[in-house]
Amino acid sequence: MIQVNRRHFLATLAATAASSNCLPGNELQKIDVHTHFYDPTRSEGVDWPNPKDQLLYKPYLPADFTKVAAPHQVAQTVVVEASPRIDDNFWLLKLAEKNSNILSIVGRLPVGGEQFTAPLQKLKNQPKFVGIRQNAGEIKRVWETRLAKQHLLLLIDHQISLDLNGGLDCLHMAKELGTIFPKLRIIVNHVGNVRIDGKSPPADWVKAIDGLTDLPNVACKISALVEGSGKSDGTAPTEMKYYHGVISHVVDRFGENRIMFGSNWPVCLRFASYKTVHNIVDQFMQGQCERCQALFFRENALKWYQKP
Repeated sequence: MIQVNRRHFLATLAATAASSNCLPGNELQKIDVHTHFYDPTRSEGVDWPNPKDQLLYKPYLPADFTKVAAPHQVAQTVVVEASPRIDDNFWLLKLAEKNSNILSIVGRLPVGGEQFTAPLQKLKNQPKFVGIRQNAGEIKRVWETRLAKQHLLLLIDHQISLDLNGGLDCLHMAKELGTIFPKLRIIVNHVGNVRIDGKSPPADWVKAIDGLTDLPNVACKISALVEGSGKSDGTAPTEMKYYHGVISHVVDRFGENRIMFGSNWPVCLRFASYKTVHNIVDQFMQGQCERCQALFFRENALKWYQKP
């Protein structure tokens, strides 16, 4: 009979759990790929949100995120910029250094602008700085310029991703840039901010999503679903079936390797609780295989939001 040292056994058990990315009880450690952290009480203040916004104009920081996310086995997050200030990229990085629940930072630099290359040289060597985000309309105005193209090539060189936000313009820009720059990792935010009414998704949105099917360098966050309802009084529908048409179309067109869970916390709180936001997609994913669930809630986040 083989004798097993208890300490060695427990260490092996812990290592096995860690390697399988599971929490006690064999629960997946999920990653939320879209949150915003900021602190209006800083001496510098913040550009957003508006001080009159009683819900959002207060600190939203890592400990606050853990309180709402941990009950749903969401252990880490990708923090996305909420400020046009260059210095706020470095503020987020300092926050990430002190908080292990921050997996990565998606900051903000103006593609095609003068304040791009110099700060990028400082940020590119930071392990947790993995991407930048811009509105599609901002890039559309400049991207055909020589400087903007140089900046996009720099993102590729430094293995930094590009998050795109917007409506149909975001989806069209993702297709255009994804085709011209096949090595640029592009992540569509908020499923293109489609309006959701519980019925079939709009035909123009469906067509735009279909155009991204064959672009392996373009991924999509299934996020801002409750925002799509337009019910900013906190009464967004809680039933998954209300959002099913949008979720299922994105999953079908992007496939299991190019979709990720994002909450858009704390902005989502205008429409619904974090619990509701999580449970909507969790209910959908319960109908998928375990591997698909692991990809959606964790593995794809590591693939798209960590530097190789």
